[in-house]
Amino acid sequence: MQGIRLTTGTTGLSSLVEILYDNEWGTVCGDDEWDFDDATVVCHQLGYHNATNPYKNASIQGPEFVSMSNVQCHGNEASISSCKHERFQEGNCPIENNAGVTCEGRIMH
Repeated sequence: MQGIRLTTGTTGLSSLVEILYDNEWGTVCGDDEWDFDDATVVCHQLGYHNATNPYKNASIQGPEFVSMSNVQCHGNEASISSCKHERFQEGNCPIENNAGVTCEGRIMH
């Protein structure tokens, strides 16, 4: 994996998780496994203290390309790519099931 970002929705309450893989931004599938542990890893990777809410159906339009699905983190991984998941660019996930997260407490360096 080369990068990760959050794309803010129109309400500002949730953000879509996007992964840069092979020079293409894609989404993370918010399937049954997406939970607080996964969201925590994303927030920590982006420099936030906490995840306050994982969204299995972020309802934010993102790229049609799905980068990752079936993500299963323990919550202590350094990056989402270190978590168990289906190989990049695989998986069958409807676009309305994009994974999202709300992070809080930006860490200042």
